[in-house]
Amino acid sequence: MHDEASLYPYWQCGLQQQMLQALSATQVQQYGRRISRTECEEGKLNQRDYVDALLVSGNIIAVLPYNMCCVLLVNLQSDGTFTVLSHLALPIFPRQGSELDSESLENFMVIEPPMWTDSAASITWEQQLSYAARVLDSVDPAWRDKIWDHALVLPVAELCPAVKMDITLLQQNNKITIIEAKRNSGKSTYARRYVVDAWIDAAIRCIAAPKYVWYEYAQPLRYATIFSCYAVNESQQHSGDAHADLMRLYNIYTQGKQTVKNWKDIASKIKAKYADKGGIYARLNQLHSNVKDARVQLRHLQVLHSIWLRQLELLSKWNKVLDFIPWFQTRRLQRLHLFFKQNFPEQGTANYSQIQFEQLFEEKLRRVENSERFVADALHQAESDLQQENLIRDKCLHWCLSQSIATSNIDEIQVIVTETLWQQVAAAAVNYWHEYFMTRSEELHILNNQPQAIDVLIVEHSEYVSPMQAAQLLAISKRVIVMGNYNPMCVPRFAVQNDYELTKHFGLAACDADFEDLQFDGKLASLGNMWNLVSQGNEADEVLQNCSTTEISYSYVDTVEPGAINTTLDWLRANSELAKHVAIYSCFSAHATKLQAILQSTQFAHIPVRLIQEPCFDKNAISLFLPIYTLGDPGPYVFDRGSEIIDNLIANTTQRLIVIGDMRIFKPELHSASGQLAKHLLLQEKEVDCVGV
Repeated sequence: MHDEASLYPYWQCGLQQQMLQALSATQVQQYGRRISRTECEEGKLNQRDYVDALLVSGNIIAVLPYNMCCVLLVNLQSDGTFTVLSHLALPIFPRQGSELDSESLENFMVIEPPMWTDSAASITWEQQLSYAARVLDSVDPAWRDKIWDHALVLPVAELCPAVKMDITLLQQNNKITIIEAKRNSGKSTYARRYVVDAWIDAAIRCIAAPKYVWYEYAQPLRYATIFSCYAVNESQQHSGDAHADLMRLYNIYTQGKQTVKNWKDIASKIKAKYADKGGIYARLNQLHSNVKDARVQLRHLQVLHSIWLRQLELLSKWNKVLDFIPWFQTRRLQRLHLFFKQNFPEQGTANYSQIQFEQLFEEKLRRVENSERFVADALHQAESDLQQENLIRDKCLHWCLSQSIATSNIDEIQVIVTETLWQQVAAAAVNYWHEYFMTRSEELHILNNQPQAIDVLIVEHSEYVSPMQAAQLLAISKRVIVMGNYNPMCVPRFAVQNDYELTKHFGLAACDADFEDLQFDGKLASLGNMWNLVSQGNEADEVLQNCSTTEISYSYVDTVEPGAINTTLDWLRANSELAKHVAIYSCFSAHATKLQAILQSTQFAHIPVRLIQEPCFDKNAISLFLPIYTLGDPGPYVFDRGSEIIDNLIANTTQRLIVIGDMRIFKPELHSASGQLAKHLLLQEKEVDCVGV
């Protein structure tokens, strides 16, 4: 584990560059100081007084050599010269005020790294400036037409005051909700409804506007308002008292919502107990019949019991007196035995005493009474369920009648409540806040500024948000809702190559393989994205999009054979009866072509061989996935480019997914796609097929 001594300066530099990437024209105008083109190209400030003034704040300065296209960081010497720091040498491209494609910029820096990569000690300002121009040329050659005749210098210490990473929210219980949200799972709808509900609640309680932030990647950070989330209907008429209108509509909405919920709950309860609505009537008929049978049986036993008691009363006095004589006692008990044999032929009573006979009869009576009472209770419960469902339904329909809603379909009523009535409440809340801010313009002014304190932070695509952006947001948030999933091939960091250089400089990774391992492991949250940061050691709390209800089984064949072709053929031969239901998935087209050619000469020529990264296939009952990679291959792997790749594989399997390959590459503790698959494979040890090759 890395200590704070190396991690803290890494975070500091990362936050600094993060803030420079968010640089605005206003900040440039406020903090920037012009220098000549000659001073910029030579890398030396000639104004002695300005150099001294800059050094008072700190020796790290930001230089904008062109028209705000990029920022270059340098170390300012006492004589005014620029000394380049290797881990800060790559250009930073502000998001605002630039039409450059950030992804293309990052790709260029990865594909064509600067000339000083292998010899960082020899880097010069001229090389740094020249490389920044090369990057800009690769994306937009026309940028030179808008070049300034001067450059700008900004003191970083004033622009970016010392910001310490504050991610203490991660250690607080119940402060972060992690939602694993798949594609097209309604993240925006969820966030919009959540924000609007908060504003409605604040209006109902007459409290200040909620300081919620719905943060969308690459958008300016701002407070989310009911006005931006809900389409305002300006033509809607309201009375003079906006709060009274809101309360009236809100009460109607809550009444309808509760009645619909009650009806849905009892309908679900009946469906769970009786399979369907018709099942309860069949159950009632059955219980009525069972009650009759139980009562007949009880009456019959009561009659027998009275006969039994009568027989005891008819015993002569002399028989009772002489009962101590064994012969007389045996004769009397024999009569009782015959009585039980005639009425209860399955009951054995040999050598029973009179006390045992009496206990036996009492037990039979008790059982029949309990059976009758149990059936009667079940009948009462079923009738009560039906009566309760009818009562709640009638209340809901009565409420509909009072609101002039002409339908008796519970699903239609639910849509009317959750959509139409909720929109009316939201419109009334909008009207309330209009009037509210007319007299409290200072609060509206606060909401229009950069958020300094956040009650609830909603992050919609957290896989795109860098951990450094996340740390800034978490530091000012009281509660966080994070939606997203692990997707390392997005644009997760403020600049891929910048982060790479910082990681190496501060000793968090010594080589490329270590860098990738950290990226996927999310170790100390120093790499990756916000989803990585908040999900360290935690599984997702909620899933917006329900997975298929059909559960498939997972198993694996562990082998170190390169390509696993022979192992796959062995499995097919051992399971030839299943071959018609099998599809094979590979990671590489060359491997898939080779395997398909080998299968052509066998009985398995009909089996399709597909690439896992291709999106759409016909479903098969059994999928054989050949990951190809071994522990010796550095990540990232093809199937780690996004969770949707593994999701496609699972979606195209209806019964069983079998992985044939080196299982050491699958680590359940990771949050990557392979880590998610590993949780299915390696945590089912009793169900897997494991063979050594």
